[in-house]
This record gives sequence, structure tokens and C-alpha cells, in this order.
Amino acid sequence: MAFHASLLFALPLLFLLSANGRSLQKNDTSERIELERALSSDNIKVRAVSLATDSYTGKTNYSDVLGLAALCTQYPWLLEDNEDPCLPPRWTWIQCNSDASPRVIELDLSSKILYGELPDFSTMDALQIIDLSQNGLSGLIPSFLGTFPDLQELNLAYNLFTGPVPDSLACNNKLKLSLEGNTGLLLSSSCSTSDTPSPTPNRNTNSGSTGSFRTPATSSRKKSKLPVILGSTISAFVVFWIAVGIFAIFRHKARTAAAVAEASSAPGQSNVPKENIPMEEIPMNARPNNMSP
Repeated sequence: MAFHASLLFALPLLFLLSANGRSLQKNDTSERIELERALSSDNIKVRAVSLATDSYTGKTNYSDVLGLAALCTQYPWLLEDNEDPCLPPRWTWIQCNSDASPRVIELDLSSKILYGELPDFSTMDALQIIDLSQNGLSGLIPSFLGTFPDLQELNLAYNLFTGPVPDSLACNNKLKLSLEGNTGLLLSSSCSTSDTPSPTPNRNTNSGSTGSFRTPATSSRKKSKLPVILGSTISAFVVFWIAVGIFAIFRHKARTAAAVAEASSAPGQSNVPKENIPMEEIPMNARPNNMSP
């Protein structure tokens, strides 16, 4: 009986020790995975920083390497195995030109799980297309995005940007700008375009925000039409009175010619009595003696 009682007491104790062991092993495995992940992230950051050192000997333009390193330092998962971004195998989220020292001309970072505020990658001054849509980017739209001289398209749609749109972007008529989905943005009122009537918050309407944002300068347009209207009115007035003067001259000549013909015709051939012809309209050499003044 004592043996059986001891056995019944030992079995639950063994079960508890086994469960606790499994729990400790599970926690240890979880911590090891997290540690490996952290070390891997730190390693990537170190690689990203080393990419931008003076010892870089790749073909990709060094200014672009600096910008890529800034992005990879903040978002380590963007870093790829090839240490020369533009050479085969080229990084999957960039496009480069064919220069001897290739320049990065496009960033395709759509849905790359970016978040927070963007790092400054303005050294990549050959960029023509930047797609940062569908991420978790927040805060103000960085002003450096308006400094790229060759930028043609900038897609910032469906992020969490707030505040005013920089004038360097909103006033750029040559830039295709997409801002839909950022409900906290305020559109610029310092530029004028037909896209937005007033500087009100972007409420994510169905109309695509693929251009610059400005308000129409209707008052200036009305003022600019005033001189045209006045000029047209004055011209019409002058032309009218010139026409009246020409008509009066021709009418006077016609009446004078009729009077001369009447005065020089034989007696009895005129149906209009001479006394009905005004004296001033009959030439001196055609007046009868009894009509002389």
C-alpha cells in the first residue's frame, strides 16, 4: 500500500516537471529566435552602412549608393545580396540607366512595409519615378522629395501622411503626383489649378490625385478680361460712327447730284418743282436768274 501511494504521488510530480521543462524549452527557443532575428537585423544594418563607406568600389554611382544605404539602414529588409545595386543581379526594387557608372532612375517601394518618417535619400538626384504607395509612412511629406530635378512621377497614395503638401510638389506642373488615400493632407492654396477649388483636407474622393493641387484664380482671370471687353466696346463705337459719317457723306453727294441733274434738265422734264430743291444744293452756274440770291 505504501508503494502504491508513493507511486500515485510521484506521477503528478513527474508530469509537472515535464510540463515545466517543455515550457522552459519553448521559451528558450523563442528567445533564441528573437535573438537571431535581432542579430540578423543588426548585421543587415552594418552591411547597409558599410555599403556607403569610402571603400565602396562598385560601378553604381556613389551618390545613389548613399541614398540606398539610408533606406536600407532604416528598412533593413530592403537590402539584397548583391553589393553593387545596379549590376546583375540588380536589386529588384530599383531601375538603373546604362551609364558607365549607372544611376538609379526609379524606386519601386510600393507595399514594402515601410513605416514612420522617410529617411533622406536626396543624394539620388537622377530619380525620375518614385513609388512609395501602400505603406505605413506617416508625418509630413518630406520637402526633399521636391528637390529631384528630373522627377516625373511621385506616388504617395494610401499612406498616413498629414499636413500641407509642399509647394515644391504641389506647384510642379510637370510632375504626376498621386496623393489619394492620405486623409490628413491639406492641399496647397498658393498655386492655382482646376484640380482643387480650395485648400481643404483630402477626403479620399474617387477623383484621382494624379496632378498638382492648386486653386483656380478666377478673379485674376476676370480682371484680365476687362481690358479686352473695354477695347472691343470702344472699337465697335468708333466703327459705328465712322459708318454713320460715310453714310452721311454719300447721301449728301447723292442729293447734290440729283439737284444738279434737275437744274440742268429742260423745263417741263422734271417732276419735282425747282422750288422744292434747297438753294444751297444747286450749283451757282445752274441756278436760274430768278433764283439768284
